[in-house]
Amino acid sequence: MQRAALAAICLASCVALRATVPDDYDSIGFVLGIGDVFDMARFQPHFPGYPVFVGAGRSLASLGLSPMVAATTLSAFGSAVTLFAVAGIAAEQAGMRAMVAYSLLHIVAWLPLCLGGAALSEAAGAACAAVSFAMLFGGKSRPIASGIAIAMMLGVRLSYWPIAFAWFGCWLVRERRECARASVAASVAAAAWAIPFVVAVGPKELVQLGRVHVVGHFAEWGGSIATRPSVIDRVSALLRGLSGSIAPSRVSVAVVIGSVALGWIVARKRQRSTDARAIGAIALILAPYAIWAFFAQNIIDQPRHLLPLVEALLLAFALILESSWPAIAIATAAIGVAALPHALVRHTTLPPAAQAAEWIRGEVAHDRPFSDTMIFGGRSLRFFSAAGLNVPMRERASLAEIGVDLGRVDHFPKRIIVTSEVGDGPRRTYTRRQIGQFCRDSSVDALPLCLQLFDIIW
Repeated sequence: MQRAALAAICLASCVALRATVPDDYDSIGFVLGIGDVFDMARFQPHFPGYPVFVGAGRSLASLGLSPMVAATTLSAFGSAVTLFAVAGIAAEQAGMRAMVAYSLLHIVAWLPLCLGGAALSEAAGAACAAVSFAMLFGGKSRPIASGIAIAMMLGVRLSYWPIAFAWFGCWLVRERRECARASVAASVAAAAWAIPFVVAVGPKELVQLGRVHVVGHFAEWGGSIATRPSVIDRVSALLRGLSGSIAPSRVSVAVVIGSVALGWIVARKRQRSTDARAIGAIALILAPYAIWAFFAQNIIDQPRHLLPLVEALLLAFALILESSWPAIAIATAAIGVAALPHALVRHTTLPPAAQAAEWIRGEVAHDRPFSDTMIFGGRSLRFFSAAGLNVPMRERASLAEIGVDLGRVDHFPKRIIVTSEVGDGPRRTYTRRQIGQFCRDSSVDALPLCLQLFDIIW
């Protein structure tokens, strides 16, 4: 009952503090995939398509929920299910206080709270992974349920595949019959969503989309070590991402570390050693994903890729803190003080690009025909389109490219607006005048915290 009540609190907080509009480029893709046409070629969503997540979102949308609410509802339930499952593991390994400690930390920690209210698939994917391991380590093993959950995880978030690799390794060292049952269940469940998905998309198109996406991810825009090769930067980003994902404040992180140290000292004085085997198992299970995230994911700009590692770290903290109620209370309060204001800002303030879209809607679209205005920018233009801004727009990187475009138009626009994502051209044949700046004080945005709009006079 305590675990269910804590999961309900987690669900309520994620719903209450959820994002009201898509927060980033990928969020828009999920919302469009749920509410519009499922089309990976148009990044609705991007490859690998996340068919289980999008399918579940479409089911909720068919009940009358908006696509955005459907996506954030899945994330909120995902965060609550993660709490329920991992708290069960904590209780099995170290008792009731460890269960309470993990639950409280999960409820207030920044990244679980943020992604628990986002139109993204991370929270739902983490929930599937947590359930699969809860069926393995939560007392009585349930290989069939565990296999189904890990297969669903791959359909929700394929980039969590190293967790499935570790899951299989855990079953492999258990009794052979249980491993076989888990593997068969996982294979059947994976086929249940993968075969219809491949048929619906088309095998050739799926392979082509996959090839283009993989090449682009690792060679151009994905933020892997191939495009961001500095190991020092990546180590720094990993440490910064883990600490900031728990509490976006250095003071709060210091207090949490102090609380964990206090819990360790109390445990030693009472001769109650923390279960080192459990913490070692957590590290071993998450090692494949940690390696994958470090080398292949954009952990420098997108710390949301660290969610499985954050959950593991919270569980490890809980196993240490369970020796001291004061340490649990101090750590929870320190994290909450830092994270909750950020969550409130995310809920009440639109992302910079969404603010800019609203400004353009009022300033431009109502004053003159759409054909008299053109907008040039970067990734923020997807926010403008998602907001229903029916103004001619083109994604360009520099004013030199815009100059080429303007030389080819049949009707030269009376007003040219560019975003701060557009760089200067090689020749000063224009005047750039800032007409707006849109910001929000939050670490949730993948785009820069501020976006400027400029009028360009050619």
